[in-house]
Amino acid sequence: LLVLDLSVNILSSSIPSDIFNLASLQSLGLSDTNLFGRIPSGLGKMSTLTSIRIGHTMVSGSIPTELGLLDQLSYLNLEANYISGSIPSEVGLLTSLQYFNLNNNFLTGVLPTEIGSLSTMAFFQAGHNDLMGSLPSELGSLESLNVLNLGDNSFTGVIPIEIGSTSLFSLNLSYNQLSGNLPSELMGIKTLTLIGLHENGLTGSIPSELGLLTALKLFMVHYNDFTGTIPTEIGQLHVLDSLFLGNQIGGTLPSELGLCKSLSYLFLRNNSLSGTIPTELGLLKSSMRTLWLDTNKLTGTIPSELGLNTSLSTLRLHSNSLSGSLPSELGNMQKLMFLQLHNNNITETMPHELCILSNEFVLDAITADCDEVSCPCCTECCADEIGCVPTGNT
Repeated sequence: LLVLDLSVNILSSSIPSDIFNLASLQSLGLSDTNLFGRIPSGLGKMSTLTSIRIGHTMVSGSIPTELGLLDQLSYLNLEANYISGSIPSEVGLLTSLQYFNLNNNFLTGVLPTEIGSLSTMAFFQAGHNDLMGSLPSELGSLESLNVLNLGDNSFTGVIPIEIGSTSLFSLNLSYNQLSGNLPSELMGIKTLTLIGLHENGLTGSIPSELGLLTALKLFMVHYNDFTGTIPTEIGQLHVLDSLFLGNQIGGTLPSELGLCKSLSYLFLRNNSLSGTIPTELGLLKSSMRTLWLDTNKLTGTIPSELGLNTSLSTLRLHSNSLSGSLPSELGNMQKLMFLQLHNNNITETMPHELCILSNEFVLDAITADCDEVSCPCCTECCADEIGCVPTGNT
């Protein structure tokens, strides 16, 4: 028997020791079962194994060090179990390993430096655990690495510059306690399509070299402590879909954002951005779905060109210093569901074209400063002294 796959079955027992008698077994699949107990150390004697899948079970205990004896193992998936303890240094002996998934367990301790010996590994995930300590520079030795997910742990220290030597498509280090700057060396990984560094303590500015990542689709670095400005080179990211930059970034909104023709989600709230909203954002008319510019220091009027974004569903401009009247062209946004304009200096009347969207049950929520803006269709009216109060319009 070369392949034993009992996945997606109702198996309510521990992993049976009879498996060890299958001397020629190459692939073992026990995922999506009700198996419990520990991973038996006897698996380490099954020297012909190339694939182990024990994910989404009730298995607990630690990772047996004996797994390090499986020098032909290329695929190891232990995702979504109740595994605890540390990652044994013996994993560094698995020199044939290409896929290694430890997501969603209860692992603790540090990431062993021996991980750097896995030169053929393309996929490594150990997110949603409680790993700690610094990220080892040896990660840079994984030149074949395409996916690295260590998000939602307790890692500290800086992002090692050595990671710039990898071939990453996807880098997720979010929800940790990382500090220091965003290394410019990361901008040399031309294959990157996803960078997730949100919810850390990163500082410094966004490097202008970001514009070199022309394959980048998702850039999520919000809820850090970045300062500086948004580099104009961001306009070189023509396939960028999602940009999340809520930090302490200042300066103005670069008009080059209008060159990001694939941009669907622009999240720039909770910064210190000043100046006006660039009319070039209207050039994103076929892609833009969500635009969050609230809680900044933006001034000037709302450009009528925003009305060209007919795919936009959420527009949040509240808590700025925008002034003037509302352009009637906003009524062209036939998919708009949420519009938040309160805590600004906008005056006059809510355009009839927007209220029509509300009457047609397209626009679900409109908030404004009703003392300054006559708004018969607002769902919430806001004022400094009372906050936002429902109007009864739904």
